[in-house]
Amino acid sequence: MRRELLSPEAVELACGLIRDAVKAELRFVDSADPPDGIAIAAEIAKFEELIASRPTLAQTLRPLVAERREKLASLRRAEWRRSHAVKLDVLPAEAAYRESVADMAAVLAGSNVEAVRAAVRGLTGDIPVFEKDGKLYARLAVNAAPLFRRCNPELIELVGSGGRI
Repeated sequence: MRRELLSPEAVELACGLIRDAVKAELRFVDSADPPDGIAIAAEIAKFEELIASRPTLAQTLRPLVAERREKLASLRRAEWRRSHAVKLDVLPAEAAYRESVADMAAVLAGSNVEAVRAAVRGLTGDIPVFEKDGKLYARLAVNAAPLFRRCNPELIELVGSGGRI
């Protein structure tokens, strides 16, 4: 457990995965237009169709298209700033993970055998053992909740109970 989950290399790998997940989520948010932006994009498309079908309207409609494009760009920038500020402030996942792993490592390195057993059981849950072809095998799963419980108890309880965030 120390080598595979709590070593500095494993922690760096997990933190990299956390960063990648946050970036992917922010990219997804960035790619979507805010609700007002969808209406503005539709107006732009309508004006461009009119310009293509009636070139005589081009001089009148081009300033409107430019104005709508600037407004859409402004909305997108505001949405980007809002989503980045909210997403990064809601859960400092990387710092929470590092702190929780350090706490788990301290428990595992300690001399309290019952605390170590409880920490391992909390992290792995029950380990089902089965026999196949005369050999014993076990299915090991990792529950991430114990790693985050200390840093975010209300969030863990909410998610663990099936509640909504």
